[in-house]
Amino acid sequence: NLFNESQNLFAKVKIYTYTPLLTSPMLYINGDSSRRVGGWGEEFNFSVLTKDRFGRNVTVYAWHRKVGETWQLFDSWTCVDCLEWTQANFSYDYLPTDIATWEFKFNASNDDGNSQLYGHTYTVEKDDVNVQNITPVWNATVNRSQPYNFTLYAWDRDNETIPNALSYTETFFEIGKYGGNDTFVTFYSNPPINGSGYIVYTFTTTEWCQDYFYLGQNYWRGGISGADYYKDNITKPKPYNSIPFMLIGDLYNTISQPTGTQNFTRGVTILLKGSIQDDCGKTITDATVYFNLTNGANTYTCTATLVGSEYQCQWDSSDKPYGWYNVTMYSTRTNYNPGLAIKTNAFFLRSKILLDDQQKIPSGNQPWGKSPFNFTVEVTNEDGTSTAVYLWLKNETNDWWLEKTWQGTSSTKT
Repeated sequence: NLFNESQNLFAKVKIYTYTPLLTSPMLYINGDSSRRVGGWGEEFNFSVLTKDRFGRNVTVYAWHRKVGETWQLFDSWTCVDCLEWTQANFSYDYLPTDIATWEFKFNASNDDGNSQLYGHTYTVEKDDVNVQNITPVWNATVNRSQPYNFTLYAWDRDNETIPNALSYTETFFEIGKYGGNDTFVTFYSNPPINGSGYIVYTFTTTEWCQDYFYLGQNYWRGGISGADYYKDNITKPKPYNSIPFMLIGDLYNTISQPTGTQNFTRGVTILLKGSIQDDCGKTITDATVYFNLTNGANTYTCTATLVGSEYQCQWDSSDKPYGWYNVTMYSTRTNYNPGLAIKTNAFFLRSKILLDDQQKIPSGNQPWGKSPFNFTVEVTNEDGTSTAVYLWLKNETNDWWLEKTWQGTSSTKT
């Protein structure tokens, strides 16, 4: 028997979509997944695990943004035949202007559609920098009269480069006032840093001669502060929270007496005079001063005293050798380099000139017809220098007139 019965049939079709799988979003800052804060110059690496249930291709997209702003796609990668869990890795180099709080996410796509996975927030901050003092070193001596470079070396240890994004007033040097380390005067280096990583300020006499800088023990510090893209780092070593150095001045001597054009006769007292100014132009009246007088191998010392604003010394020339004398003025004072002034051939010490046995031949009164008359005199000059002898005459109607001149040395009769 054939059974035949007509019925209405019901069919229902459901379409299944299998979008990519995403898990384990990670951020590594300099290789450390536990960190949530890093300098803009450090390494920021992002990763996520992905796969497709049927081993199809999966493209993964990495996004980030400053919190509250628009998402930015910064990289993508395709996993081919992605049947197993596979790690997608991305990196991003942040700029100094990227300092802010950020967040990241991933999305992935295959033939069935898209999936998305949020990461977390993190902070891009200022870079850490090293600052090392170069000059002056601990307790070094700085000469006030000469230009001197105060120098630091800076290094961006996050970005492993010289911190070239520094601006004027972000690098500085401070010098303690009045020889202390309580209050400081600030000087800004310009340029803020050079291409070799050195922060330099050249101090000159003009800066040092301000009235709040003292000679002797001083203190300095310097570094980076208030920078837009770098953390503060200032050289403040213990125990002074600064670096000590010694500031030294110079003394400039001037010999005013003897003048260099004078002759003195042995036996007289010769006045030696001089004055002192320092490298700031200040007259110094409390130095220790003495004069050295040299004649060949002979050396004599004369200690000076202050008279008014000058240093003076009275030198007894008795029994001293004849001839030319060089005069050297020495000065010393605490926290100053010694002063020195030399005057070569400052004066000549000569003997007395003796005239003896003067004669007229023939002697007595004689008629003019007996002329010529011979006039002689014995001249003694022990120093052996040339001596000029002058013969003067006068009569009842004429006053003295120069009749003859003679030039000679040693003991001579003429």
